[in-house]
Amino acid sequence: MHVNCIYHSHRDINFVMLTFTLLVVLFASPSWAALPQFSWDTLPVFFHSSNTTGQYNDDALKTIAKFQMATFDKGMGRSIKNIDDEDEMVLAMRAIKAANPKIATYFYMNSYKDLPPMTRMARELSEHPNYYLRDSNGTRVKNVRGFYAFDLSNPEVRQWWLNICLNATKFANGDGCYCDSSQRENAKFYPEPPAKKLKSWGEGLLNLTRDVQEALGENKLLIGKYPGQPYVKAVQMEAFEPTNDSIVSLMLGASHGQVVQAHVPVTIDCSSDLTNYLATFLIGAGQYFYFGCGNWSAAGNDTTPLTWLPEYDKPLGPPKSTGVYNSQTGVWSRLFASGTEVLFDTKTNKGTIKWSQ
Repeated sequence: MHVNCIYHSHRDINFVMLTFTLLVVLFASPSWAALPQFSWDTLPVFFHSSNTTGQYNDDALKTIAKFQMATFDKGMGRSIKNIDDEDEMVLAMRAIKAANPKIATYFYMNSYKDLPPMTRMARELSEHPNYYLRDSNGTRVKNVRGFYAFDLSNPEVRQWWLNICLNATKFANGDGCYCDSSQRENAKFYPEPPAKKLKSWGEGLLNLTRDVQEALGENKLLIGKYPGQPYVKAVQMEAFEPTNDSIVSLMLGASHGQVVQAHVPVTIDCSSDLTNYLATFLIGAGQYFYFGCGNWSAAGNDTTPLTWLPEYDKPLGPPKSTGVYNSQTGVWSRLFASGTEVLFDTKTNKGTIKWSQ
C-alpha cells in the first residue's frame, strides 16, 4: 500500500521550495510529550516485523533492542496454535522491553479490517453481528482484498477498538498502538454501502483516531499512515520511495510536528544497496524521524527483518541546515555536523552519501 501523496510531480519545484522555506520546524522538537529515543549521532532507525513461528530468541532480541522503536506485526506467532496472535504480540513487546527498557514499543491493530491473524478480534467480531459494516440489504461488505470491515460509524465498535489498544498497551508496558489502514481515501467496499453510510463511516474512522490518541494521553503515541493525518502524533510512510514526493511528504510530517517512520517497500532486500532510500530520507528528515527496512513477517531462521546495516552505525550529527535545492541541476544537498554530505538528484532519483570518516 503506497502512501497517498497530495502533491504533484517531482518537477513541481516552486511549490516544493515554498513548502521547504516554511518548514523551520524541521529542527524543532514536536510539541508532543514522551517521545521515543532520538539522536542525530547516527541514523535513527525503527523495527516493524514479526516472527510467525513464535517468540524471538535472545540473539534476535539483542538486535531488535538496538532500534529506537519497535512494532510487532500481526503475523507474530501466526503458526502457533491455541494462543491468540494478539497475546504473542504482547509477549514480544514485554520481551523487548526487558532487553532494552528505553525502546518504544507499539501494538499492531488494523483500523477497520477483519484480519484472520488478529484471532481474538476476529472471534469477538463474529460474536457481535452489529459490528460489521453492511450495505443497504444488510449484507456484510468486504474491502478490495476480501476482508470484512468494522462499522466505525458505530460508537460501540470504536470503544471496542479503543479498549483493545489500551489493554494491550497496559499489559505490554508499551508506548501506544499502530493503526494500520487509517486512510479513508483508500477504503473501497463491495457491495458498496449507501453514500450516507460511507460518509458516517469515514467520520467514524476520523473519530476513532481522535478518541484513541486522547485516551492514550500525552505519554503515548497512535501511529497513523500518512503525514499530516489529523489527530495522530506519529505516522508511518509504508512504502517510502526515493523520489522528490517522498521528501515533500517527510516535510509535511515535520510541519505537523509528527513522529515519522519511513519504511522502504517490503519487496526491497535490506542487505542490498539502499543509498537512494537513505539519501532521500536524510534530505527531508527532521527530529524524531526514523528509517526502517524489512518484511512485515518472517519465519524460523529468516533474519531478513533483523538486518542491521553498516550505515546505521556511521557518524551523522545534527544537520547544519534544511536541504538545499539547486533549481538548475535539480539536486538536493544537505550537510551534517560530522561532515557527512548527502545529495539527491530529482531527475534520476539517485542519491549519494559521502559519509564522514
